[in-house]
Amino acid sequence: MDGGNVAFPPFDPAAMRAAVQAAVAAVLEGGAVPFLVGGDHSIALPALRAVAARHGPVAVVHVDAHLDTSGPETWGEPFHHGTPLRHALDEGLALAALSRGDAVRSAPASP
Repeated sequence: MDGGNVAFPPFDPAAMRAAVQAAVAAVLEGGAVPFLVGGDHSIALPALRAVAARHGPVAVVHVDAHLDTSGPETWGEPFHHGTPLRHALDEGLALAALSRGDAVRSAPASP
């Protein structure tokens, strides 16, 4: 099943998060497993919110050169490309003990 593109207004990160979360929730309601390709790191958080809302916290295998656990102090914004896994852990969407980051080439900015 190809869910197609998720349309959202450009330059509106909150609208993007809401649209991606709704699209992933619809895929889950249809009994399918969502597989997202494209976008930037920001699509991970709304996808994890939708999955956790249906199934509870999940293990995450994050393949990236960075951990994406930065805080808002890094760029002055609470939600940016380096924060999705920080939010997922803080919101209880991801199980830290069962999650892992692969291909990481840099140390975390904070604990």
